[in-house]
Amino acid sequence: MADKRTTVDDAVAELRDGMTVGIGGWGSRRKPMAAVRAILRSPVRDLTVVSYGGPDVGLLCAAGKVRRVVFGFVTLDSIPFDPHFGRARESGEVEVTEYDEGMFGLALQAAAQRLPFLPTRAGLGSDVPRLSPELRTVRSPYADGEELLAVPAMPLDVTFVHLNRADGRGNAQYLGPDPYFDDLFCLAARRRFVTAERVVSTSELSGSGPVQSLLLNRSMVDGVIESPGGAHFTTAAPDYGRDEPFQKHYVDNAKDPERWPAFVDRFLSGDEAAYQAEVRRSRGRWPRERGEQGRGGDRRGGGAVPRRRRDRRQPHGARSLAGRTAGACELRAGSPALRRAGVPGRRRRRDRRVAAVPAGARHRRAARTQARGDGCEPDRPVRQPEHLGHRRARPAHETTAGRARRTGQHREPPHQLLGARHSTRVFVENVDVVAGVGHDNAAKAGPAAQRYHDVHRVVTDLGVFDFAGPDHAMRAVSLHPGVTAEDVVAATGFDLDCTAVPDTRLPTDEELRLLRDVLDPDGLRDREVRR
Repeated sequence: MADKRTTVDDAVAELRDGMTVGIGGWGSRRKPMAAVRAILRSPVRDLTVVSYGGPDVGLLCAAGKVRRVVFGFVTLDSIPFDPHFGRARESGEVEVTEYDEGMFGLALQAAAQRLPFLPTRAGLGSDVPRLSPELRTVRSPYADGEELLAVPAMPLDVTFVHLNRADGRGNAQYLGPDPYFDDLFCLAARRRFVTAERVVSTSELSGSGPVQSLLLNRSMVDGVIESPGGAHFTTAAPDYGRDEPFQKHYVDNAKDPERWPAFVDRFLSGDEAAYQAEVRRSRGRWPRERGEQGRGGDRRGGGAVPRRRRDRRQPHGARSLAGRTAGACELRAGSPALRRAGVPGRRRRRDRRVAAVPAGARHRRAARTQARGDGCEPDRPVRQPEHLGHRRARPAHETTAGRARRTGQHREPPHQLLGARHSTRVFVENVDVVAGVGHDNAAKAGPAAQRYHDVHRVVTDLGVFDFAGPDHAMRAVSLHPGVTAEDVVAATGFDLDCTAVPDTRLPTDEELRLLRDVLDPDGLRDREVRR
C-alpha cells in the first residue's frame, strides 16, 4: 500500500489563496500547531479558517492569513480569550460566522455525508439566526410539523488534524480522553493531513489501544507527518499536557503590539525544528503558577510538558480542578471518591449532584445572559471514562448537550448551579447576544422550547438567586453572611428584589473539608472567588 508520509511544509505548499481550511482539535487541546506554524511561514492569504478555535485562529489572524473565521468558539481554555482573535474581530479585520457548538458539528457532519444541510433544534430561540441571516428553517414533513433550523454543510478544501500515533498508510489513533471532531473534519475535506507524535508500524498502532481509538483510517487521510511536540503549546494527552507557562507568555506578548514582533522573531521566524529548540532553551524562564502545568505526558517531542505527579492525598476518582478554571468539577453523591473521603452514600435522584463551581469566564458570560431571563444553561464538563472505550459510550457524568448529541433527544433538565462574580459588568440590563433559550425566548417559542429549559439557581459571591419573580425576574433567595441588600443592589445593573431574604447557610466542617481537600485540593477557587 502507498506510503503517505510527507513533510509539513510540503503539505502546506498545497494551499492556495482563498481556500477553506479546517483545523482539528478543540480550543487549546490537540491542535495541529506544527501545521499552523508552517502556514505562518507560507505566502498563502485570504483563508477561510474553520475551527473549534484556539491559538491556531489567533496566530493566523495575527499573521494576516485569514479573511473569514467560522467557529463554535475561540478560547485558550485556561485563559478565556485569544488576544489576537479578539483584536481582529473587534476591528473588523476578519469576517466571522459564529455557530453554536452543536450546529458547527452538524455542519461538518452534513459535509461528511455529502448532504446539503442537517436539521436541528440548536440555535432556535437564540441570536444565532439573527446574526447569521443566511440560515434557514425547515418544517418537519411528519405529523409533529416542528420547525427546525437547517444547518448548511461546511465542505473544506484542506484539513489538518493532530493525533498521538499514525502509520505510514494513514491510519491514525488518539490516546487521550476525547476524539473531538477530527474524523468529521477529515471526512468533510478534499485533502486531509494528519500530524502525529509518532509514526509507527500498523501492528504497533493496533496494539497501542482498543480498536475504537483508531479514529482515522487510511481512506480518510492523504498525508502523514511525523511531528513530535507538534501540538505544542496545546495538549496532546497522554503524551504531554498544555504548556501553561508558555501559553501565558504567548498571551502576555499578544496583548502588547510592541512586544509581539520580538516573540515572532524568537519563536516563529524559523522552521519547526528551530521552534522546538527555542522552546527547550526557554523552558523554566517564566513563573509557573501552582496548578498551571498540564497533566500527563513525558518529554518526547521538543515542546512536551513533563508529567506532574499525582497528589497522593487526593482520593482515587476525585478529579482535580487544575486547568479547569472555566468549568465545574462534579462528583456524584455515593461515588467512590466521596466514599473514600468519608461521605456516606445514599440513594439520590440521578440529576442531583455535589458540585463545586468556580466562577470561570464562560460561566460569567452565561450569567450575563441569564440576568435578563434569557439564559443558556451553564457548561458542565464531561467526566470521561477512565478506559478508552467506544467513542460514543455514555460517560459517567454527562452534560445535557452531550446527552443530546449521543441520543438525539433531551431528557429531564438537571438542577443547575452557576458561579459568578457579582458586579454591574456581569448583571447588566440588556445583552448584545442571547446565547441560549431563556425564559423570554422559551415563552415565545412555545412548549417545545420550554421542555428543554430550566435555569434553577445562580450562585455568586454575594448570594443565591433564582428566577421565580414576576415574569421570571431574577430575585434573591439568600445573601451570604455579611452581605447587605444594599451591597447586592449596588452590584446589579437592573432592579432586583432583595427584601426580607435570609442569610445563606454556612457550610459544615465536613463540607468545607470536602471542598478544600477533595474537590479543590489546588485551591483554584481562590483565583475566582473574592474573600
